Amino acid sequence: MTMHDCFVFPAAPHLPAPDMPALERWMLQEKIILPSVGADVPAKALYALSHAISCLPGANAPLVDVDWRTAADVVATHVQAGNLPKALHVHDDGSVEDCVKAIREYGIALDDSWLFAKHAACAWFSPRYRAGPGMARLYDPDRIGEIEHLSILMFQIDAGEPPFVVFGAGTSAPTVPGEATEREDFPPFGDYMDFVGAVYEDIHVDWVHPDSGHRYALLDLDWDYSLGIGRCFIQFEAGSGYDLERFVQALGDACGQRMAYAHRLF
Repeated sequence: MTMHDCFVFPAAPHLPAPDMPALERWMLQEKIILPSVGADVPAKALYALSHAISCLPGANAPLVDVDWRTAADVVATHVQAGNLPKALHVHDDGSVEDCVKAIREYGIALDDSWLFAKHAACAWFSPRYRAGPGMARLYDPDRIGEIEHLSILMFQIDAGEPPFVVFGAGTSAPTVPGEATEREDFPPFGDYMDFVGAVYEDIHVDWVHPDSGHRYALLDLDWDYSLGIGRCFIQFEAGSGYDLERFVQALGDACGQRMAYAHRLF
């Protein structure tokens, strides 16, 4: 099966942003995500922690163990390998963040490579979470087995940074609502990529249809779930791409904004 990263985001990114920490609290309350501690830390977060430790000066080759269940398991493996001191102690049921704090408080200069790629551009971001029973109720029942492998994180790009764009190998020309074929040209911008570039520079830019005079924001067009842009995102690492519609609807109801989603092939 082709795997993707999936992103959920406001369908009108030029409007005021939703309260992302409040959405995080709602998702925890509804058990859509589980507190990222102990055995409920997703594997993606454990492997990222291991990668960061492996990058320490003098560390051995990168270590990965499918039997890891907690962040403490990762630390124990690296202690045994000689990458961390034997005197370092972490809580068995702690989080990745707890382990990072303990490593740094010990005087070890662990870098930020355990975080996701866009963290430095963010005004706020969450830990990586594992999906809970609340997500199982909202997920495509034909793909429910994927729940166990999901890693879910939330982030908000700082207002002083360019917006984040979801764009991948599957992105192609969009369809204008009510039209049957994909549209390549978006005058006066140029082609559809030029329109995307204009919105990247100014999120408020829209396009006027030369025939109807109707104004369209970038995400008013039908991109077949292959394009997203904005500052507020929920990222599903290792989803299949077409399984989030009920979650998107529930999220929109919770925050009072219409939400959309897109997928990016890795």
